[in-house]
Amino acid sequence: GELAILEGLGVAFSMVFNDDLNLERISEYAGLKEPCALDWKRIVHDFWERKNRNFDELSMDDLQRYYGEGREVYLVGTYIILKLIFQGFSICSLDEMSAEKIMSTAKDVLCIPKI
Repeated sequence: GELAILEGLGVAFSMVFNDDLNLERISEYAGLKEPCALDWKRIVHDFWERKNRNFDELSMDDLQRYYGEGREVYLVGTYIILKLIFQGFSICSLDEMSAEKIMSTAKDVLCIPKI
């Protein structure tokens, strides 16, 4: 979970710097080869289900999806950061929080979807 939040902060900083907070453009900023429509409900739900697992507890499919070409670790982290910005948090205040505090705040502030 922590890596997703830290990577998300990095991607979100670029988006804030470029004054482009469009959720549909996260995949471009995250470096995906081709922008794509994303199933945010599934991505966020899967993240919340797996955020406290160790690497050795993740399947090869999970590892490929999160850290391989799918880069979902960047996508979900950026999505969470941008949603908190939309709720009134500044990128600088989020950068000063620990990843655990950001995840706790996100859980409290955002409507985490259930599938």
